[in-house]
Amino acid sequence: MAKKQVPVRYIGEQHVKDDLGRIPTVQDWISQLRPQRWMYGRHLELEASDADPRHAEKYSTNEAPPQTDESC
Repeated sequence: MAKKQVPVRYIGEQHVKDDLGRIPTVQDWISQLRPQRWMYGRHLELEASDADPRHAEKYSTNEAPPQTDESC
């Protein structure tokens, strides 16, 4: 008797479909994320240090500012 190969992905998808009734999209997952402060990177910290001089000593003056894409 020959063994039938079943891809692991198929098994995983079947479990998700059984539990949720469908395969969620990436948009479904991302829409449920709650942004955390660390997710913003140093850009947020640098903006805060510009507004509050008490935090300015954290960053050296030789440090290049973060690159941002302002075209969005």
